[in-house]
Amino acid sequence: LMSLMEVLKSIEKMLVVRRRSAVLSFQRSTLKMIASNILKKFDKIRSFVDQCSSSMDFSRNSERARSITRVSACLTALEGVLKGSTSFSHIRRHSIAFSIAACMDTMILEVFTTDDLLTVEGHLKDLSQVASIEETLNQVCDCSFLYFYRDLFPECVNRLYQTNLNSAVSHTQLVMAAFSDPERILKHVRHLDRDPQSGVTPCVTGYRNFVLSHLKEEYVGPICEMIETDLRLVTSGAKGVDSRLRKLIISTPLYVCQTKLDVKTEVEKYLEKTFYDLCSLNLNDCITYTEMRTIANERYGLNLTDPYLPDGSLDQGVDFIDILRDLNSFIAQYNYNLIEQSFVERRPERGAKFLNTMNIKCISASFKQHGLGVVSSAVNACYKLLARKFQLFTEFLADDNVKSLLSREFRWFENQKSEGNSIYLFGRASAFAQEVKKLKSDSGNNGLDECRVIISEMGNVIALGRMIRAAKRSVFSDEMPFLPSYATPADSAEGPQGKPNAKSGVDDVISTILTKPDPDFVRAFVNVFRGVIQKSQSDNSFMGSFFCLVPALCLCWMEASIQGKEMMHKKNITRDGYYTDDGFAVGLAFALSVLGQTKTYESLNWFKSIQSKYAADEEDLMEKKNAQGVKRNAKIAASKQSSWFSSSAEDDTQEEDGEMTILHMMGKRLEGNRREMAMLFFSMHGAQAFF
Repeated sequence: LMSLMEVLKSIEKMLVVRRRSAVLSFQRSTLKMIASNILKKFDKIRSFVDQCSSSMDFSRNSERARSITRVSACLTALEGVLKGSTSFSHIRRHSIAFSIAACMDTMILEVFTTDDLLTVEGHLKDLSQVASIEETLNQVCDCSFLYFYRDLFPECVNRLYQTNLNSAVSHTQLVMAAFSDPERILKHVRHLDRDPQSGVTPCVTGYRNFVLSHLKEEYVGPICEMIETDLRLVTSGAKGVDSRLRKLIISTPLYVCQTKLDVKTEVEKYLEKTFYDLCSLNLNDCITYTEMRTIANERYGLNLTDPYLPDGSLDQGVDFIDILRDLNSFIAQYNYNLIEQSFVERRPERGAKFLNTMNIKCISASFKQHGLGVVSSAVNACYKLLARKFQLFTEFLADDNVKSLLSREFRWFENQKSEGNSIYLFGRASAFAQEVKKLKSDSGNNGLDECRVIISEMGNVIALGRMIRAAKRSVFSDEMPFLPSYATPADSAEGPQGKPNAKSGVDDVISTILTKPDPDFVRAFVNVFRGVIQKSQSDNSFMGSFFCLVPALCLCWMEASIQGKEMMHKKNITRDGYYTDDGFAVGLAFALSVLGQTKTYESLNWFKSIQSKYAADEEDLMEKKNAQGVKRNAKIAASKQSSWFSSSAEDDTQEEDGEMTILHMMGKRLEGNRREMAMLFFSMHGAQAFF
């Protein structure tokens, strides 16, 4: 019985749903062909009637003239119906039959025989069958009779669960579609009142509840229990129950009786409720259930909601208060990730097996633990540290050697602009970077690396300020549902005898949270530093050519970023290894915004210069590879003609392979450089929206 139901619903789904356009195209072409065949049978009658009409005198009003006129009118109506449209409804089919019947007359028997009439009758039957092909398919594939055999539904669902475990194809939706068909006949029940809200009768609601309840009990319930057992076994280190359960979860949702049933959602609800109930009974098991949620996501793709029970999650991350105590060390030891809005430790402590991270959730958890009074202190600490870093930045630019180099580059670029060339060349930037690297700083680094580190630390401070504001908003959003939305009454402002009371204090706090705008710390930092620069513009004239240093800084950052990523794959770590450093992009955008040189920097067309340089290098590399391939093939062909005992050909082939390997390594290096520069420019473009 289940196989028959699957076959019927497969045919219905294929012809009515998936291949509907093909069926309609076949129907239209077939109807046109049948209509053409019917018209061909009446061509002889049309010729006969036209011939009689031309040779007959209609002024006498004879019986034969009236018959010819009637037959001619019926033929015209028949041709109009058959040629008018490609769809033939019941009314059109009846009008065709009526027109044919009206055409029948004793005088046309001379040209229209009984065999022709039987042929036309067969064409009419074919026309009716083809025109009603959708109704026929619905009637043939209808399984409404299963309503009277609904006691078989629990057994069918149980068999479906076992079949789907052992089969690569799921047949559940086909069987559910078959058991949903009884709603078609239940909707036509007239002796029961309809629900005013849903518009269905109680028998439809009862059947729907019957199907859904047994489906959840016999199909979803065993899946939930087996997944829970599997998660417990895997968490304890044992082997899982069955790996075939994943295909039952990731399958498409089931549609039963016009109701969507998602197995994945039902399993998530069951596990969330079970984990929360058991975790609330014993908080010591919170870590175990956290691991089970992680395993459920990895094995089955289940996104289980964290119940946020007090399981000591603050001890697992970096406390924000400890960061504020030594903010300078944090800024120097952590790198910012713009996409994930988090900080990642550069180098772990000796013996550590993981890297510490800090994100917005960690900061908001600290605010919930220590209170929002920490925000003002944190912003003040960020401002003071940013001021010190910006002072170091101005001291670097105020150096006589740096000023002379920048003024030279500025004059060169102005001359280039006057000549109509507004693109800062890659070779010029590389040479300028080498000259700046010759300068030594007090820390032992070269001048360009020192400037890059300062800008990265400034960007880290700006990013930390944005994360503090986001964490504050997160705390407010969690508390907002508990705040009233009404206005504070005027008579509750003061207590008796003009003294404030507790109620007025609470109302003041609520109104402040609801009405006071949230300050933007980052824009405030920019406005403060920009105002200071503008006030002492005459003393800070040397900073006007800072934008000429940006290309050299970008090349320096690219080299440092590639070295940091390569260091992560080495066992003997001799320097910091990291995979992200978006603080440089944020700091560079901040410096350009404060100095008002964003548009001036864009006039360098540095990104376009980088793209053209790498495109030219890639073309050159491809030419070398092609030339090397041709040379290698020629030597291989020559070696085949030489003696078998000659080893010089093999040595030449190995040498060519080594050169080809070098070219491949150069290609990978070029692609890595291109990717790093693209990520830098995208990060800078995104960071410009902060200011």
